[in-house]
Amino acid sequence: MNTERSGHAGEITRRIYAVAVAASPLALGVATVMMLALATVGRDPVWAVRGMTISEAAATQDRGSVVRLIGEGVDPNARYPVRMDVLASAEFLVTPLESATLNRQAYIVQLLMDHGAVLRDAERHRLMCFLYERGNEDMYVYLAGFAPMEAPIDCSRYDPYW
Repeated sequence: MNTERSGHAGEITRRIYAVAVAASPLALGVATVMMLALATVGRDPVWAVRGMTISEAAATQDRGSVVRLIGEGVDPNARYPVRMDVLASAEFLVTPLESATLNRQAYIVQLLMDHGAVLRDAERHRLMCFLYERGNEDMYVYLAGFAPMEAPIDCSRYDPYW
């Protein structure tokens, strides 16, 4: 009877092992089929975030979305909403360049400019005032490299972002 029990226990162990070995490829197969099914009905399984504006992509350092959105014809110089808690505790309407600068992302600023964004003087001055008042020297110096502002900086005509 002992032999019978250990034989039965061995059979159960082999079955559990077989299920465990088969589970990983099976799960991968199911995931692949689901991704293909989503792709065939127009849902992109790779770009999962829907409704992200280019300004939000710039704020969150999402280089892929920035380039993809510009490739789809989004104007990199227009203002777009940025949801609450992406840049601050309120929703903002900003250009992608403003969004990247406010989040101190110089390489995103350069990426945007390489893809047609233009840093207008009024926008740059307002950003520099904001950065100066906040003590963000790295981005201030980066923006000053485009065309320095005359000292002393008069920021009284610019509304703060927040």
